[in-house]
Amino acid sequence: MKKSLPNDFEFFLPVELAYLNTIKNEDEFVKSWIRFKKNNQKSVITNLADARFYDDCEKFTKSIIQTRITNKELDQKLHDLTLSVEKSKKIGEKK
Repeated sequence: MKKSLPNDFEFFLPVELAYLNTIKNEDEFVKSWIRFKKNNQKSVITNLADARFYDDCEKFTKSIIQTRITNKELDQKLHDLTLSVEKSKKIGEKK
């Protein structure tokens, strides 16, 4: 027996909230990293662990930004394909 539709939405609500919190945390991380990079005070990091941490932060930030760009491109392609399919259906119905 299939569950009712509202129960399905209730199941996905925590997943959606976790996703939105992740996006918010990523946004805050990227903003703080950009502020850090714009800081005029430069220092030499001699501790290898600290240097790796800052390098990882840089890679993580670039990864977040690249993932978002890729997701926007995929969303656009999906939108274009959906429009194309809808146009094809309308053309098929007219014939």
